[in-house]
Amino acid sequence: MKVSHNWLQCYFDKPLPTAEKLAELFTFGAFEVEGIEKVLGNAAAGDADVAKVTDTVIDVKVLPDRAHYALCHRGVASEISALAGIARKPLTKPPFLEASARKVEVKNLEPKLCTRYVARYVENVIVGKTPDWPRLWLEAIGQRSINTVVDATNTVMFDMGQPLHAFDVDKVQGPITIRLAKVGEKMTTLDSSAGAGKEIELTSEMLVIADDAGVLAVAGVKGGSRAAVTSETKNLILEAACFDPVSVRKTSTKIGIRNESSKRFENEITPHLAPDAMYWLTALILEQSPKAADGKIAAKAGPVTDIHGELPEKVKMEVSAKDISTMLGVQISVSTVVNLLNRLELAATAKGDIITLTIPHDRLDLRIPADIAEEVGRLYGYDKIPYTAPAKHSLVSSNKTFYYCEKIKNALIAAGFSEVYSYALTAKGDFEITKPLAADKGKLRTNLADGMTKSLEMNVRNADLLGLETVALFEVGTVFSVAAETTSLCLAAQMVKKVKGKKSEDVLRVAIAELEKTLGVALQTKISPVGTGALAEVDLTSLIATLSAPTSYADLGLTRAIDTKYKPFSAYPFITRDIALFVPAGTDEAAVRDTIADSLNKIAGDLVVKGPDCFDRFEKEGKLSLAYRMIFQSYEKTLSDEEVNAHMTALHDSVKANGWTVR
Repeated sequence: MKVSHNWLQCYFDKPLPTAEKLAELFTFGAFEVEGIEKVLGNAAAGDADVAKVTDTVIDVKVLPDRAHYALCHRGVASEISALAGIARKPLTKPPFLEASARKVEVKNLEPKLCTRYVARYVENVIVGKTPDWPRLWLEAIGQRSINTVVDATNTVMFDMGQPLHAFDVDKVQGPITIRLAKVGEKMTTLDSSAGAGKEIELTSEMLVIADDAGVLAVAGVKGGSRAAVTSETKNLILEAACFDPVSVRKTSTKIGIRNESSKRFENEITPHLAPDAMYWLTALILEQSPKAADGKIAAKAGPVTDIHGELPEKVKMEVSAKDISTMLGVQISVSTVVNLLNRLELAATAKGDIITLTIPHDRLDLRIPADIAEEVGRLYGYDKIPYTAPAKHSLVSSNKTFYYCEKIKNALIAAGFSEVYSYALTAKGDFEITKPLAADKGKLRTNLADGMTKSLEMNVRNADLLGLETVALFEVGTVFSVAAETTSLCLAAQMVKKVKGKKSEDVLRVAIAELEKTLGVALQTKISPVGTGALAEVDLTSLIATLSAPTSYADLGLTRAIDTKYKPFSAYPFITRDIALFVPAGTDEAAVRDTIADSLNKIAGDLVVKGPDCFDRFEKEGKLSLAYRMIFQSYEKTLSDEEVNAHMTALHDSVKANGWTVR
């Protein structure tokens, strides 16, 4: 959320620290700061003059735990007061008369979804251009100025955190009704900064504000165009409400509208905020209304209609100062704890070690002693809390599943297998998720075999680049069936290069035999063909249940240092090329390889990522035939056959210069 330094200053008599100092306070005590920006705004000074007004905007990241109270300038000002120890000046409400007797009729048919609805008429308004001070504040934080009424609702929302709305009374037919939308009911939204509003279709789960003619607004999300406030508007109905956060979130997500209003309702606000916000909104609109010839404001405010059920009372808590010190790991005196909590306006008093607190309505984040300890810690200063190394503890018990999964992984890696991780979300499964990330990732997998089949195919395709004659893979993962959620092991292997008398199934049989030796039990599993490879899957949950519980992780080698170096790989496809040549009998094979490598280095440079590797040799008629394989790949682009063929032509010419014959 963007906050204006000038706006924050109105809460303090004493000059505030610079934006940079405030950002430092926020970072170490409340929020992450995402940026600081100087803003230059145009303020009208007389009819001809234009003055430049400078502001500094701090972009603070308010997380959901503090969003109940801190998504507004007033909440951020309270944080500054607590963190910097600067007293806020008392708020003085501007007086105004309820000069109209007209009262808004409201019917709340969904009291669980709308816990409070506050409304009032304001008559004889003149909708025009917003004066400088609210306009500049709004523009500084990135809000578009629209007119006096709409800007007033936005000003109060960004000041207090309570979303508000205004309807043109002369376009409303009958009483205001809070209800669920009817199936197939539609509404055209208010114009947005991008242009005209859009028509949205509502569902029966969406809460709306309606009149006798239909929907006026989607509750907590967006107003409709039918009762929009324009320059022709003379009479208003002002709304301040408290809507269910889950209902607002579901509705805003479904209709694809997320805005400043829905954000605040989604994070939940107190219903006690609505009447106060209504007062300030009314005062602001009347303040900006033109005066009549007698000096009186022509606009008239009516009495408030306040519909609500039982309102939550302030939460009272008792916490132990000793417990707070224990949780924080530093000894803090009772008096210091009380002082820090009172900086947060928690009305803290102490009797011995016990501190009694009264939590303000808007601090919905403070409900258990650990919450209070966090508040004390951040105001006390995390940098003042000494660090202590955790005590060493001997292993009391071992996780059986973890132990045997790691033991199996170690055995397979030692046998030359590589571990893979496939997606738990697939196209097939017994359990479907509500909002899949992709069409083929909408269900929980029931086996590892499907993902392993794809992994085997991809790795075989890259076998030349990997320098593998046999691709051997395994995965240990969770599978989800109607019966249960279990851990499974899948093995797969494929011979890339044919070896007489050896099949892919043989690779798995050797691995399974090694696992049986490691675990001391027979594995009841079936090896199945998959393409030209083989695959087997084992239910580890059932298997591990039959094994004895471990007493130590010592034999897993978890603390063993491994001297492994990683290097980046290319995301672009590779091209394989072979060269076969006759050389005189008795020629050293390594010398031929080195000669080819030197030539390639001069011709293609870094494009040769593997090779030359000799993969075939035989003697014929006093000559030695040698065949070498090279892999070409770029880190910057996809190589074409023409580019690689040109390099191979140059290589052929180079080796021919040595008197060798290219076959």
